[in-house]
Amino acid sequence: MAEYADKRAPRGPVVLVSDTGDVEETFVTGKALNLQAGYLLPGNWEVAGRYTDFDPDTETEITPETQYTLGLSKYIVAIV
Repeated sequence: MAEYADKRAPRGPVVLVSDTGDVEETFVTGKALNLQAGYLLPGNWEVAGRYTDFDPDTETEITPETQYTLGLSKYIVAIV
């Protein structure tokens, strides 16, 4: 699975700034990419991996993130 987002505001990033100059609230704009894959092994075990990259616009003062995730699942099937 793959997904890509490129979120923009018509007049640029929307940022609410306090009297002290700190960012209080923001409408998050920027780019993000999420890639995920998995494989079901014999015995109903699954191995999955995910890569996520989030790159917000500089004006939002949100830290960019890159995440790597590895998962292991066991599917239990019961006949009732």
